Amino acid sequence: MNGGQENEVDKLLHELNQRVLADPKNKVKIIQEFYSEQLKAGNGNAAATTLIVRSIVTAREESPTSEAARENTEAKVGAIPIWKKPSFWAAVLPSLAAVIVGYWQFVYKPAHPDDSPRSQLSVFVRNARTQDPIVNAKVSLQTENNQREQTTDSLGSAMFHITKVDGTDWRIYSSCDGYEKRNIRVDGATVGNKVELALSEVARSSTTVKGTAALDTIKGTWEVVSTGDAHNLRIQKGTFDFAPQRDKSILASATFHADDMDVKSSGTATLQGDRLSLSFSATNSAGGSWNGLGDFTLLSPSRLSGRIQSKRGDDIPVTLNKVN
Repeated sequence: MNGGQENEVDKLLHELNQRVLADPKNKVKIIQEFYSEQLKAGNGNAAATTLIVRSIVTAREESPTSEAARENTEAKVGAIPIWKKPSFWAAVLPSLAAVIVGYWQFVYKPAHPDDSPRSQLSVFVRNARTQDPIVNAKVSLQTENNQREQTTDSLGSAMFHITKVDGTDWRIYSSCDGYEKRNIRVDGATVGNKVELALSEVARSSTTVKGTAALDTIKGTWEVVSTGDAHNLRIQKGTFDFAPQRDKSILASATFHADDMDVKSSGTATLQGDRLSLSFSATNSAGGSWNGLGDFTLLSPSRLSGRIQSKRGDDIPVTLNKVN
């Protein structure tokens, strides 16, 4: 990473720091949103740096020490832990940026392939058409000595720990419902610390979703599917109901829990081939309201996969299974 890239990453991390200071209780969510912004803007170095920041913060939040034990200790000493203070993050994030930049320069891109552990490899899986991250994709890393598998999180990333015994001749496989499988061969000595994979959506025959038969397939109640790491799921439970009308329009309503709030929505949907487009109005338990859009692909007669728009305007990945 050259000097110009370092300065740009420093500026972006300063912006992230300001956002965390404004709402420190939601720092993990803020970091995740910031990562998505950088990814869509094509800022690869800033996105990877933000991912490392999120991993460090998440690790601290998920410390083996129970919350109750921490609160009991805090009560005894009568003080707020320093990591919960906004001033702590004001000091830590800028310093962390410098540490990460140095880490990239001297660890992630070693001058000699024989150097000891290369730490970790991040594999980012995206939709080739939309460039959105693909959640819950299976990623398998085959090295010279073993093969292991991970599932992508809400950022579309899967992490693998790499050591010298893994050699340099690797192959990465990725697959997900509704997408063509893909694998690539990479040179572990030159690939660096991140690899990106774009998966193409499976081409589907329109004969399976035509006319009345397609509307009958959509009709009914669909339940939110929660898979993968629960800490990274923005929608963890809920149902969507679709009611086709005589004029072939579809009434849509939903009740679900997203971003730690209860949400209710209602609107209309249209079906073209295997694509279900949704337009809705929503309210949440915090008193907020917004109009949003959704886009789903009918993967099978009992499974929908896509995304809906949150109050912030970003997309939330959603997978639905038909209940009745």
